[in-house]
Amino acid sequence: MKIINELANSSIKNNKKDTFATRVSILLAVILLGTIVFILSDLRQSKIKYLKNTVGDYEVSLSEIDKQTYDLLEKNKDIEKVHYDKIISTDIGLIIYEKSKYFLENIDTHLIDGRNPKNSREIVVTKQFLNKNRNYKITSNIKINEKIYKIVGVYEDFSFSFEDPVAFSYFDDSKGLDFKKGESYFAYIWYKNPRDTYTNTRKILKDLNINEKKALDKGQLFYNASLLESKMIFPKGLIPPKRVVNSFIESFGLFFILILLFAVMIYGSFNVYNNRDIKELALLKSSGMTEKQTKKLVKLKAFKISFFPILIGTLLSYLTAIFLTYLMYINNRISYKNMSKILSDNLEMHGFKFYTPDIKSIFIILFFSLLMVYISAIVPARKSSKINVVEGLNGLDPKKKKQGKSKIKGSIEKTLAKDYFKTYKNTYKVISIAILLSAIAMNVLLVSVSYRNMNAKYNKFDDPYNFEAYLFSDSRLNKNMVDSLKNINFVDEIHIFEEKDFKFYKSDNKNFLSNKFENDLENKSQSEDYFVRILALSKEDFNKIKKENNLTEESNFLLLNKTPKNNFTPYKFRKYIPLTDSKNNTINLRYYDGGKIININNLSNIKKFPYDLEEHLGLGIYIITNENSFDKFIKKYGNDPANPANKFIVKIKAKENLKDVSEDAIKIITAYFQKSDYSIFSDITRKAINSEQSRNENLLSLGIQIIFLIIALSNAYNSFHGNLRARKKEFNLLSTAGMTDLQIRKMINNELKILITRILAIYAFVFALSVFARAKRSPYEVNFAIREILININYLPLLFIFIVTIIGLLLAQKSGMRELSRDNIIDNLK
Repeated sequence: MKIINELANSSIKNNKKDTFATRVSILLAVILLGTIVFILSDLRQSKIKYLKNTVGDYEVSLSEIDKQTYDLLEKNKDIEKVHYDKIISTDIGLIIYEKSKYFLENIDTHLIDGRNPKNSREIVVTKQFLNKNRNYKITSNIKINEKIYKIVGVYEDFSFSFEDPVAFSYFDDSKGLDFKKGESYFAYIWYKNPRDTYTNTRKILKDLNINEKKALDKGQLFYNASLLESKMIFPKGLIPPKRVVNSFIESFGLFFILILLFAVMIYGSFNVYNNRDIKELALLKSSGMTEKQTKKLVKLKAFKISFFPILIGTLLSYLTAIFLTYLMYINNRISYKNMSKILSDNLEMHGFKFYTPDIKSIFIILFFSLLMVYISAIVPARKSSKINVVEGLNGLDPKKKKQGKSKIKGSIEKTLAKDYFKTYKNTYKVISIAILLSAIAMNVLLVSVSYRNMNAKYNKFDDPYNFEAYLFSDSRLNKNMVDSLKNINFVDEIHIFEEKDFKFYKSDNKNFLSNKFENDLENKSQSEDYFVRILALSKEDFNKIKKENNLTEESNFLLLNKTPKNNFTPYKFRKYIPLTDSKNNTINLRYYDGGKIININNLSNIKKFPYDLEEHLGLGIYIITNENSFDKFIKKYGNDPANPANKFIVKIKAKENLKDVSEDAIKIITAYFQKSDYSIFSDITRKAINSEQSRNENLLSLGIQIIFLIIALSNAYNSFHGNLRARKKEFNLLSTAGMTDLQIRKMINNELKILITRILAIYAFVFALSVFARAKRSPYEVNFAIREILININYLPLLFIFIVTIIGLLLAQKSGMRELSRDNIIDNLK
């Protein structure tokens, strides 16, 4: 073993240039892999940390806990632990959430001042509550339901101003629950085996005679799905939802290609390095070295060459990941600052935190790096051990004999170039694969951007309005505010209406859907997912619609009697079919599954979306009414218990002086609504937001392009340069046979031309395949999609990377020829 170790050290020492080139390739590959792993790990950790801080790390929560449910949960052997919260309604318009110790210690309560409660007589209230009740402050005592609480903290509440404020107190759930007072309890469940979350929960629901779908629909049941999905736990066992699969492909597809590129880079560097050592191994075999010892020598050399580059590469990849993360932080900080100006709001952003690498990430980097080094070494090691002494001394590989006789066509330089390209096809194959992977990643990125631009053009609703505001209230709109909005100068058109959504179940409406709808609907699997949206327009707007459609005065509810034949067809190319026959003029709605049925009778039909107020969603059934009829409707059936807020929308069309119109509208709205109860958008803010988004995307694209440029340049240079150095003996043999330096240069130039032609073919093939695959997967007609993608694509990055790759090859050729011309022929023949 000592002799093998010395031989390995000697070989490395005597081939300093080759060793250095190989180490550089390994270093770059490890930096590439490590940076990807560390960034993905940081993103994953940040997401999980955010979920745990805001939601919790429980698997499932259940509300409406009664004595039966409590006993069942406490006795369940599959449950590791359960924590309970209690909700208390008060006589002062305040809701108290008594939270368990676990939540108060682990969940971010958005404290502004003070601390969390430590016992059941301490309370944390909202900032809004103190603003409304100026006689209270931190340390004040407050009497609620005959109980004295001490205010120990204040937190920021993000709910609507008209909702009852929520306060937090402490609940000791270790003492059991008291069901005699009729208070409401929540249960948060952790299972011993989280993978059985869905199975075990369904068993519990079955024992309690609770329908899972209905419980989810009304909010009684909540799966912590985001956290479960991070652990690869899905409702259908090992089969992830399509949404998760698509998200994974979009997020990690590019990174997977880069990891493959890492593997090819390492394999390529060792493949070239070990092919140079055939003669040395043959001499050792002639001295009595066995096949086993030959394999050990090759593996040991691989380990010695790669050990420090892998360690240094891991460290540098961590520093690179921190640097890139910091750049993203700086960019996000600029974005937050710009967005705050755009939205006239102070958007908060957390400070930069250094990413602490976890053991798993480091292990993954080291494991895959060493694995690829081992694989890269074992292949030539096995090949070298089987070569006989004569073949090895002549630098021959038995497999390379099977090329057939040379067919001399044209000059000797071109013929030899073709022969050598075939002889060293494995080396050139590695270069080609690396370029192929790089081309795939870059093409996928550029084609995706082009497709998104096309989608924005053809699969998007063109909103004709320049200004829109969403207002939320527990009452009707103030008439003076409405009149003020309608009297703003330079307004071409204005509509103010209310909007509310309902559930639509096919089982409730057996006679409603038309036969044509049932027969023609191409995506029948989604027919159960329809919803109903009621738009309550002003009296003037509603009467205008009735007049345009020749409807009677008694028509108070109008059905937009059409729906897309295929919900996946791009918006601009949709074909519509009728929802119902004219005879079926009654529709049944619910607020939630299992809720009371709400009837709307005597529906009249219209065929056009009124005033193009909003996008016609594929699964939406739209009913138009007037504000008076809708008020009577709500008084009769009540409001949605899960979402009682009234939602009003203001739409304004102003071709000129939009800035003045927007400012006047905002002044009026802010005079009647608090900041938490409205959101406002205009073409001005949209343009600014889109500009900010484009800036971020361009920076990201630039970063990815720089990575590919570095990879393309280093891979092209190292691979081709290494190939030339490995063939020093052959070049000198050609010189001794009478071939001039000029002829050798021409031969290498011809090899380079063949390689460049192959690279060009690879880029063309990958580009065509990427465009076709994206077009084929799209809902557009294939030829149309291909044409639009080709029109919208940015060709400069592709051209630039191709040119840089060629530059790398030319530099490698120039450097290799310079070294060969310096070396002594006799020394190279030894």
